Amino acid sequence: PYTESPVSVDFSEDMVAYRYTDHSVYYTLTGELIGSYAGAVGFFEDGILLCQSPASGLYSYVRQDSTPAFAGTFREAGPFSGGRALVQGTDGVYLAIAPQGRRCIRSKAAFPPLI
Repeated sequence: PYTESPVSVDFSEDMVAYRYTDHSVYYTLTGELIGSYAGAVGFFEDGILLCQSPASGLYSYVRQDSTPAFAGTFREAGPFSGGRALVQGTDGVYLAIAPQGRRCIRSKAAFPPLI
């Protein structure tokens, strides 16, 4: 069916993302559809994709089947890298979380930038 042109197209080592104004559609490099995700940011890391809700502006994480990776939304969030992601909860507290949503580190101060 007809689809509007994407705003941009991004590639990772194993997938391509067609970015539209309100969602992104992901495919494997061989053309197999992975899924469509509202507010997607970046690519899947550790099997999890960071998404920002267009309605609330809050971040959450989803799996490839579009189910939530774990409960919780965040004011600020980064992608998973090395088994951790840095987030800021809706209460303003900063956390380092594991892919299962388990909180590893909790701080009232911001974490230093990752290099």
